[in-house]
Amino acid sequence: MLLVFLVVGILGWGLTKIGNVAEEKKFRIRKYLFAFYGLFLIAQGGMDIWEKMGIDWMALNIPLGIIIAWAALSGKIDPPSKPNA
Repeated sequence: MLLVFLVVGILGWGLTKIGNVAEEKKFRIRKYLFAFYGLFLIAQGGMDIWEKMGIDWMALNIPLGIIIAWAALSGKIDPPSKPNA
């Protein structure tokens, strides 16, 4: 329980610090975060196939990870634009 509290506290602190950063840097951080998440999904699907010596439903993480990493690195994941008021 203490570990969860610490992780949530650290994430909250980090998000507060990111809130004061320029939009260009936020976009770059988001790009690498999604790329890392895609690679994580690819690794998770690969380890599942390796451990079970066969294809399981967790193997769907591999194409999903490839799509997310490709979209992040090619710039397809853009932040929503703010309406001019």
